[in-house]
Amino acid sequence: MANLIRRSFLIALALLTLCACSGISGFFSGSSEEELRTDNDGYGTLIVSIPTYRGWNIENYTITATKSGETPVVVETSSTEVNIRLKIGTWNINVEGTDSYDNVIYQGASTATVTETTTSMTVGLLKRAGNYKINISNFTGYNVLSGSPGYIEKITVTASRNDGFPSVIQEVDNFASAVVFTGLAQGNWNFLVEGKSSKLNSDYTTISGQYDTYVSGNFVGEVLASRYVTSAYTISSQAKATPVKFSHSTGSYSSSFSLSLSCDTSAATIRYTTNGVDPTATTGTVYSEPITIDAGKTVKAVAIKTGMANSVVGARTYTINASATSTPQFSPTGGSFSSGFGVTITCADSGAVIYYTTNGSTPTTSSSVYSAPIAVNGDGTVKTIKAMAKADGKSASDIVTQVYTITYPQAAAPVITPTSGTYDTDALFSLESGTSGASIYYTIDGSTPTTSSTLYTGPFSLTEGAKTVKALATAVGYRNSLVTTATFTINPIDADNSIAFRTTELIIITEQSDDIWTTKDLEAGISWFGFANGIAGDNVFTIERSSGFVGTVELYENDMKTAISAPGSGNYKTATLTGNADLPVNYFIKVNSSYIHTGFKIRVYQGGAAPTTTTTTIPTSTTTTTNGGTGWAIPQNLNRTNYPYTNEVILQGFYWYIGDPGSAHQEPESNLYQLYKTNAAQYRNDGFTAIWMPPSGKAFSPGADFNVGYAVYDHYDLGEFDQEGGVRTKYGTRGELIEAIDAFHANGIKAIADIVMNHMLGAASSTTVSVSQSIPPGITSVEAYVNFNFMRPGDANPRGTTYSSFVWGPQHFDGMESYGKYYLFSGHTLDNVNIFAGENHFQSDIILGADLDLQNAEVKAEMITWSKWLTDVLNLDGYRVDAIRHMDNTFVRDWAVEMKNYVTAKSGRAPLIFGENWDGWSARLNAYAYSAPTGGSQTYTSGSQYNGIENSMQLFDVPLHYTFQKIAGENSDPGDMTMLLDANLADNALLGCKPEYAITFVDNHDTVPSQALASYIPFNFKLQAYTFILLHMSGTPCVYYRDIYKGNYVTEYTNNHFTELNTGIKQLIDIRHKYGHGAGHTPTSAQPNNANILTYAREGATTGDYAGKSMVFVIAKPGVTGSQWIDTYQANGTFVQIAGDNVGATTTTQADKWGEFSVGAKGYSVWVEQ
Repeated sequence: MANLIRRSFLIALALLTLCACSGISGFFSGSSEEELRTDNDGYGTLIVSIPTYRGWNIENYTITATKSGETPVVVETSSTEVNIRLKIGTWNINVEGTDSYDNVIYQGASTATVTETTTSMTVGLLKRAGNYKINISNFTGYNVLSGSPGYIEKITVTASRNDGFPSVIQEVDNFASAVVFTGLAQGNWNFLVEGKSSKLNSDYTTISGQYDTYVSGNFVGEVLASRYVTSAYTISSQAKATPVKFSHSTGSYSSSFSLSLSCDTSAATIRYTTNGVDPTATTGTVYSEPITIDAGKTVKAVAIKTGMANSVVGARTYTINASATSTPQFSPTGGSFSSGFGVTITCADSGAVIYYTTNGSTPTTSSSVYSAPIAVNGDGTVKTIKAMAKADGKSASDIVTQVYTITYPQAAAPVITPTSGTYDTDALFSLESGTSGASIYYTIDGSTPTTSSTLYTGPFSLTEGAKTVKALATAVGYRNSLVTTATFTINPIDADNSIAFRTTELIIITEQSDDIWTTKDLEAGISWFGFANGIAGDNVFTIERSSGFVGTVELYENDMKTAISAPGSGNYKTATLTGNADLPVNYFIKVNSSYIHTGFKIRVYQGGAAPTTTTTTIPTSTTTTTNGGTGWAIPQNLNRTNYPYTNEVILQGFYWYIGDPGSAHQEPESNLYQLYKTNAAQYRNDGFTAIWMPPSGKAFSPGADFNVGYAVYDHYDLGEFDQEGGVRTKYGTRGELIEAIDAFHANGIKAIADIVMNHMLGAASSTTVSVSQSIPPGITSVEAYVNFNFMRPGDANPRGTTYSSFVWGPQHFDGMESYGKYYLFSGHTLDNVNIFAGENHFQSDIILGADLDLQNAEVKAEMITWSKWLTDVLNLDGYRVDAIRHMDNTFVRDWAVEMKNYVTAKSGRAPLIFGENWDGWSARLNAYAYSAPTGGSQTYTSGSQYNGIENSMQLFDVPLHYTFQKIAGENSDPGDMTMLLDANLADNALLGCKPEYAITFVDNHDTVPSQALASYIPFNFKLQAYTFILLHMSGTPCVYYRDIYKGNYVTEYTNNHFTELNTGIKQLIDIRHKYGHGAGHTPTSAQPNNANILTYAREGATTGDYAGKSMVFVIAKPGVTGSQWIDTYQANGTFVQIAGDNVGATTTTQADKWGEFSVGAKGYSVWVEQ
């Protein structure tokens, strides 16, 4: 209404002024043409065009023209094209679109110069709306646990305003899920947050479908146009007192007892009665001490606290019968729970035996005897437990029935954006769930979605016609969400609409620290994005687009015609834009490319200077773009792929001795996840395509070695819960890890997780477990720490059942290692693993801590569930699997196949999976790689028959590592360069047996001298080894972080030769990407110096900038210099040395393609054809 009054005033003012001063004879509005007519000269006609989207619900447009010294001209219309007569000169034109409530929801502004002839202009509009996300926490004083009366079962958030906008309500099931509102009109909204629990009867059974509000709060949040605002809100007050707790359940007791009453609401007053009348805030006895129950009584109690509604009145009925056994007591009592637990049953009568059933039948003295808590697990479980007690000399007790229902919290229902309406075929639709890590499945034909439906991976478009989109969210530890439905009418693009407004979509702009991107699949040609600057004054904005884009990006004024200077480099452009807090100005970004781009991402944020220079390596040449460049383009010969390099290079992104923050050995890597994010572009420029990260779970942490991550305590704690001595893992927090991986992806780098599924350590409590075999022999039982419920006493914020309600117990482990002793638990067998010579049979399976029984169906299912959860939360591209030599082969194969299928279905590409089987015998490792699991352990002798993993993943080339050690003279079995000849390679490396499965490496965290393997490759042969793995035609090379970014190992925390290794390895990786293509071979005939020097020729690429340039590398044993002949791929060719001691030297091949290539004191050289 205020807007309407303002507009009426402006119109009236314009009419009065113009009529008085300019002789206007009339004013016409509401038609397809709006004209202000005058008989005076000095006027011109301005045609204002307003392109719109289908689906916009605009009731009216207000066009306001202003010019210094002139009275504002205001036109009201429902048309999208208007003619206005204005004085000649420059006018500011503002357009506002209003809905049926007269709320301004669309806005655009531009400048036009009116001449005596007709002038045309276009004013683009953007919706003055934004998104608002709320992360809600409960206040610390409310501590009601799942299953207890008053436990918060759902959170309702109501967004409301008093100016014509309808209220919007969102619900989630727990405080771990965020509430997401999309498309709220800009301005202040009131958010009412209510935590609710089921309404209760007096016996605390629930009333279906009815809820009481126990906690609540409200706050005002500002929705900003074109922005995605994330806020955090902690509920500030309790609305209702929680129900009174009774120490004894209703029933018969053989003797008198003391009844205690309590309440989870701090400082609440409890009033009770024993005469059957309901107590109130002013009636009944104030509870101050236990109540003696020595005769039949009904006790009713209520909790009262000022400022809160009274609790429900609870009632319990007791009888005393000395000849009967007391009624069994259940803890917890029946009810609804959000996760699994154990039910304890007790009886007050000493020596009484408790009999129970779980199938609904009536218990008798022939039923099961209670001896341990009864497990209740699994979503949807409804378990009825009936129990009776019988003491000697007394009759049996009454039968007590308790019904337990486990209902996981429900995932937040997806939000479909935009809302139901009419749109063009190029409109994009997005889905979002407030539940972290949720997967969303959807249909577009009106059918009900399931987990077999299309998995949402990014915005999608719809074809012409009537469409009904339905979406379902799923998450580990949650029930499936409600199905969200939206209906759309999709029309073909109007022929008379410009390309700009057929493709323009809104960017939600952010603060620099946020990570809110607009993602879209771009066709070849022009696409437009729009954003609104609602900031007062001039401000610097940064436009950032995703790496790998090939094309130009330009910034335009609102008229879509006037380009704005926006210098930048790399992925960034910056511009100083004129803002107006009261009148947001629209800007548009023009993206033009001759390439199709899948998953193109763009965002705009305030502030944040772009790098002054950026060196790109796309595709393989080095191009420097300085600030001030206008094209913002990358060379146009990039393949249409998400990754800039065709040759894979993995970085092992950690090492064993990383100093902890605040320690004497603190270093940049002490906050590894933060460093990942900061250096992601550097890793890309250094040529890495994938980064193998350290184990992500919370480790058992009494000693520094255990902090590394392989001694897993909690797989699901990625640095989120305050347990095991703190919140963060050794490397950082969950949020920092996610930000690091996002940075990897923004730079085209795959994120590889280290998967540890063989063992766990650090259980909160122990259990005496019987032992069938042991080393040393003769041990029949052991106190085994195998109870993992992630509720360790003393931990400030343990995980409990968040993300997973799986509780680990002795049944889930087949054995244990502790202080060098090995135990096989009774009733278990060792995993289906092979027997290795020189090791006892136990160590073929059990190596550290509590050994997971990977033949147990529950364990296998939980490990796969966790792996999928981790994949979804972190958006993983692959896995390095730890210690697979000690894991059940059938499980390893099945797990790998399951994860390949899962990731491929989600992303459209198979994950990179490789495992660690530390076996130095190439024939045996080869047999393990391709043989199917046999179902029994084997001792390998020869041949291909073996117990293996059936081609399910790649493997580290451990034999090649030992071959390097032998050639370097660091092994008790010395070797020479002939071991690396093609003819001999199968005996000395997996690379020679099964090259497509070989992950080649020089060193890793386990090989340094202070670790058990102690097989470190010395500096005097390290670059030779890297030359071999990086430039060989086969294998996927993996570079050790410490080698390239820290230097050569000296002690646990000191290094040397940093410069030589850093520059040398980077250069070799660059050469791999440029010249490491095509076939390759060692000399095809024996050469006189084969034992000391190895030559290797590569054919080179057939396309691209380096097509036709073949390559030769030479490596030598430590201390050896000289030359070697090899048959190359080029006759009479001139080769120049690009790496080694004599860069720039040349050599020429003969007509038969043979040539002589030298190597100097560095031990390696690389030559390429000129």
